[in-house]
Amino acid sequence: MDQTQRGILGQPLPVPTTQPKKKRTSMMSFFSKVRKYKKIVLDLLVHGLYDPVSAEVIHESMKTLTIILGKIQGKSLGSFFVDITLQTRTLLDDENDNLRYSAFVLFGQLAAYAGRKWKTFFTSQVKQTQDSLLIHLQDRNPQVAKACKTTFRACSPYLKERKENSFQTEEDQRNPKLCRQLSHYHPELLQFLYANKIL
Repeated sequence: MDQTQRGILGQPLPVPTTQPKKKRTSMMSFFSKVRKYKKIVLDLLVHGLYDPVSAEVIHESMKTLTIILGKIQGKSLGSFFVDITLQTRTLLDDENDNLRYSAFVLFGQLAAYAGRKWKTFFTSQVKQTQDSLLIHLQDRNPQVAKACKTTFRACSPYLKERKENSFQTEEDQRNPKLCRQLSHYHPELLQFLYANKIL
C-alpha cells in the first residue's frame, strides 16, 4: 500500500529514520549548467545586437542584456564586455528613439560594471562617446535625454583627467568645438560638469 492508502485506512505512516543526504555533485553539476547556459544566452544576445534586419531584435537584445547585467552584476562577462560596449556605443546615435534609449541605459549599466579589468578600455570608449553624451542631453525625446543624463553621471568618473595629463598647456586644453557646444547648455549642467571636474 502507498502512504495515502495507509493514511485513509488508519494505519500509521512509516517515519524515515535518516535524513536524506544532500548531493554535492548534483549541485556542482547544476551550477556548471547555469554557467554554461549563461554564456550561450549572452552569446545569442550579443549576436542580436548586430542584427542587420530588425531594429526590434536589437532593442530586445539590449533590454535583456540590461536585465541580465543587473542580475549577475556584471560578473563573468569576459570578452562579452568588449563586444557589448562597442556595439552599444554605435547605437547611441541611432535614429530610432527606442534603440537610443536602450543604448543609453545599457551603456550606463556597463559603466557601473567596468571594474578594474576593463577600466582602461571603457575609459577610452567613454571619451570617444563624449560628444554623443553631450548632444543627447538635449535629445528631442525626453526619455532619451533623461537616460542620457543618468548615463552621463555614471560615466563621469571615466571622463576625469588623470593627474599625468595635467602638464598640458592652457592652449592644449582649449577645444573650440567643445566650447561652442557647451555655450548652448543650461548653466546648471555646466556647473555639474565643473563641480565633478569633468571640464
